Amino acid sequence: MKKLILLLTIAWLSCLWGTAFSATVDRIQNSGLETKQPIIPNKQIIQRQEQVGLSSEASQAQKPLTARDVFMANQLPAQQNGANRPILQWDTPYPTVYNIPSPPPPVTPPTILVNDNCADAVPVPLTDGTPLQFTGNNAGATPDCPYLGPPEVWEAFTTTECMDVTIDFCGTNPVFWVAFTVIANSCPCGTLIYNSGFSRLDCPDFNATLRFSALPAGTYYIPIASFGPSVGDYVLNVHGYNCPPPATNDNCADAIPIGNVTDLRFTTSYATFDGQGTCMTSPNIWYVYTAECTGNASASLLRSMYDTQIAVYDGGSCDPISNLLACNDNFEGSPQSDAIFPVVEGQQYLIEIGGSGTSVGNGWLTLSCDLIPSNDNCTDVTPTHLDPGTPIVFTGTTVGASDDCPMNGGYPEVWHAITTDVCMDLTLDYCGTTPVFGNVFGIINTGCPCGSIIYSSSMSQTCPDGNWILHFTALGPGTYYIPILSDAPHGFYGPYTMNVSGVACPQAPPNDNCTAVEPQPLVVGAPLTFTGNNIGATLDCPNLGNNPEVWEAFTTNECMDVTIDYCGTDPLFNQVYVAISDACPCGNIILAQHYNFDVCGDGNASITFYGLPAGTYYAPIFSAGGALGPYTMHINGVPCPPPPQNDLCQDAIPVTIPSSTPGTTLSATVDDAPICYTLINSPGVWYSLIGNGNIITATTCAAYTNYDTRLDVYSGTCDQLVCVAGNDDACSLPPPNNANSTVTFCSELGATYYILVQGFEGDRGNFQLDVSEDSECQPPPTTPTCDANSLFGQSPTYPGGMFNFLNSDANATPVPFLVQDNFTNVTGDITSIKFWGLDAYFNIGWYECVEDPMTFEITFYEDNGGAPGAVVNSYSVNVTGTPTGVLYNDLFDLNEFEATLEPSCTLTNGWISIQGTSIGGDPGDCWFMWANSLGGDHVAYQNSNLLGEDLAFCLGGRVCDYVVGDANGSGTFTGLDVTYSVRYFKGGPHPPFSCECTPGNTWYVSGDVNGSCTFSGLDITYMVRYFKGGAHPIPCADCPPGGLLAPLTPGELPSPVAKPIQTPSSKVNSKAGGAE
Repeated sequence: MKKLILLLTIAWLSCLWGTAFSATVDRIQNSGLETKQPIIPNKQIIQRQEQVGLSSEASQAQKPLTARDVFMANQLPAQQNGANRPILQWDTPYPTVYNIPSPPPPVTPPTILVNDNCADAVPVPLTDGTPLQFTGNNAGATPDCPYLGPPEVWEAFTTTECMDVTIDFCGTNPVFWVAFTVIANSCPCGTLIYNSGFSRLDCPDFNATLRFSALPAGTYYIPIASFGPSVGDYVLNVHGYNCPPPATNDNCADAIPIGNVTDLRFTTSYATFDGQGTCMTSPNIWYVYTAECTGNASASLLRSMYDTQIAVYDGGSCDPISNLLACNDNFEGSPQSDAIFPVVEGQQYLIEIGGSGTSVGNGWLTLSCDLIPSNDNCTDVTPTHLDPGTPIVFTGTTVGASDDCPMNGGYPEVWHAITTDVCMDLTLDYCGTTPVFGNVFGIINTGCPCGSIIYSSSMSQTCPDGNWILHFTALGPGTYYIPILSDAPHGFYGPYTMNVSGVACPQAPPNDNCTAVEPQPLVVGAPLTFTGNNIGATLDCPNLGNNPEVWEAFTTNECMDVTIDYCGTDPLFNQVYVAISDACPCGNIILAQHYNFDVCGDGNASITFYGLPAGTYYAPIFSAGGALGPYTMHINGVPCPPPPQNDLCQDAIPVTIPSSTPGTTLSATVDDAPICYTLINSPGVWYSLIGNGNIITATTCAAYTNYDTRLDVYSGTCDQLVCVAGNDDACSLPPPNNANSTVTFCSELGATYYILVQGFEGDRGNFQLDVSEDSECQPPPTTPTCDANSLFGQSPTYPGGMFNFLNSDANATPVPFLVQDNFTNVTGDITSIKFWGLDAYFNIGWYECVEDPMTFEITFYEDNGGAPGAVVNSYSVNVTGTPTGVLYNDLFDLNEFEATLEPSCTLTNGWISIQGTSIGGDPGDCWFMWANSLGGDHVAYQNSNLLGEDLAFCLGGRVCDYVVGDANGSGTFTGLDVTYSVRYFKGGPHPPFSCECTPGNTWYVSGDVNGSCTFSGLDITYMVRYFKGGAHPIPCADCPPGGLLAPLTPGELPSPVAKPIQTPSSKVNSKAGGAE
């Protein structure tokens, strides 16, 4: 059994072959940003736990419930949805960040690899229902297709008609944890076809299964990765099934009558939607089922080739459709569906089959009816009294089971129950169940139908026949309900035998509770040794999890680096906490910086905490599973070393180009430096270098580095640092070195740069900083900005910044996208718009695309309480994007789009959406990806989902364009303007220019020379004084000269927005601008 780190129970898994972009269909973003965890206050401890395991704040419902859930949680990353499409699935299990097993030794390659190159693979005909099996060995493979990454070998098959194809590695031993998720339609690297479904639950041995829906007739090439743990002998199975014909049961009225069926082929590919829309609104088809028994029926779409959805209605009528009995989307974590519903023999039930969202495809329907077990519902069982030492044997069947406790994950189950009068350690096993139950619940419940969940303290397949054994520690007196899982999709259901036994809880150890221990003084040079026995422990600190613990404690009077080890514990403890607390019963949890199982020499753990301030600390000792019995704990402290000489920016160590410099952050402090693409929250040290005009790369990817680093590069001075570049994870290496960092930046000749080496979320350790140079820097194009006279403007983010491009295209798949952003304080009519984005094509990854011109729907909305409201104006415009030469990730050229808006839009505060609507482009349909901006209020919407983003656009329009004092519209300010103004106030012609300034107030702005933001007789006095040597004219501060205003036509008076321009009167009125 591998050593596990408790508090850190779920494996940290890394996606090895990433790209510089996070490529999902809703966005393209800079992956150099901090992406491991959201920025949440007081999140450091939880982030560390989530990095490699469950959060201590996770609710019980988030924890693994069944044995397969536990295995998958400890072995595999979360299942990817359709928006995340990796070419390579990297599923190697790692118990901890610091206890990562070495890669397997190289396998001696066979003499000849006949299928090393794609062109060497011999296609084999694939026919309906007749599987193909390929066997081989991929050791010594070489890369043939650069788009794939690792070396690969190839197999191939040929079809003569449309087929649904399933490819799996079932039977490959050891498991191939690295698997490509694509096939190619030609050699050496044709169009890569992404799978329609990926799973590791279909093979009993957890090898990969891939589904490809509706492959046209042709030849297809299967790449088999030769990398990491996936090197050696393989078994590859290919199954093909002819595509079903178009459905004749598209409408409910045409529902096909059926009874019990097995693997009935269907397709929704050509269907339309009809029905209530209660469960689904996708294209759907219909069946009417006549029940063949009274019991529970199961309508299963498992193994289908797309993301299905199913609904069942009580009765066979379509007009009206009766009550909804069942609606299911994802059954037991699968993208396929299975509805379980009660039936009466001879009665009819409508079956509606569609897809999740808008998904369509081909599939299989299996419909069966089974009698209901007597213990199907929790409330149907009578608890049996359990005495210590007297086992109970329960037998039954899970066939026909339904779910009556959603808290247990929605799985079908049957029940048994026990009652105890005393505290017990409970053992529950399935020994003797035939066939073996490969999946079981790892929980019990405290009540019906759904009491609190109690998780097993340990579970393993250690029955002689391979069935599961579960242990529950220190169950108090009471009644407990035991769910028995019915896992029909994986064949783990039917008759069972369950044995339940208990022993009285041992007396709790004297150090069972944190408050019962007496802290011992820890002095440098005088290690502490604690011995004890944790059998009988109870739970004292829920922040550490749900397992019992005992405690030891120590006190320090100075800063120390403290090591806690279990050396000499026999039998060894293969599960330990890697945390201590600063108070009882559950203070701040302090996580260790390093731990391993090699130092002791006997397999026990050694755990190190750096820089513990003087104080009292409580060490919990895990008490369950493989860590029960007598223990020995040693605690040793050494004085904290002084900070490194380059702990502060002012003391940065100069490095040359090129150079390799070892360093450490073990005794460093956290710096108060500006955020530079990563958070600055870990101990760090500084280096400096002088730019030489070349491209410079700094990296910590060397094998010497032993922790999760971050790099941040600044220019300026230590007192005023300016962010240049930053990175967290960027090493193309297997874990753990893929968690190290690399930055590349263009250096200015003679400029000083400061490099901060720090860590991820408190990490510290030893590193090697390598600095190298490349070609001479080429000045990058200037990132475009909004014009100074824009009514509103948010400029795009520069390529080295936190850029993000949001999908806002009506023809995107699987769903269209619409992005909306807000604007404020627009003081003129909006007559034009400028915006920035990418033309991008998505096919497994993102590619640059060309569509000339593109059609956009530009819509303005009222503001409705901080969200888009009613539509004000909408425009359809054809725009040719202008490449700016600004490249993102050296690949995507930012396009600038500009359009005139006719008629103009008058909206002071509101919202705007820009959506691509045209179809076409090269190499495929181009989608509009709207560039983000770092200006604004960080509020936008994508498909009604609130985002912390702003988008890049500028609004142009009619603003105040005039010469101060130019009352007669001549373009200059002369004495003639004084005469013109006097004539106006005596009833003469109006000034030819007016402007709305401020909103709702239209007036003759050029006549205001005293800065009062009105045009009155006082301005005439000011004009006269100016021409006699007085003060210069002052424009209204709310509307300085500039913009696109055109003069009014002769005789036309300006149309006021809110307040009319009044004619001269006998009195001076500063608001109306009139005087006699």
